Amino acid sequence: MKKHVFDTEHPIVDYETGGVVMRKFDADAEIAEAWIRLRSGNGLPEDRLLLEHELAELTYLRENPGCTYQEAHRVANETHNWQESGPLDKREDIEGEW
Repeated sequence: MKKHVFDTEHPIVDYETGGVVMRKFDADAEIAEAWIRLRSGNGLPEDRLLLEHELAELTYLRENPGCTYQEAHRVANETHNWQESGPLDKREDIEGEW
């Protein structure tokens, strides 16, 4: 899961050209903070929803070669819409012990 979210390049529609490019996801502070909470054992229900969303997205990408990230994201949102779970900007402390 971590590799899917942070490391893997995905087929993403470029908003400027409309073409599909392979690249990593843009950095997202809320996802990073959710990951910190999950790693520290302090995950919120919304953080677990994020994992379910990402798993649904990854599964769709694997089962539908040639699809784009945007398509997989839309499908994942049908059952696990993490973005609508509310703002999660908790300002997690990454300097503390995990």
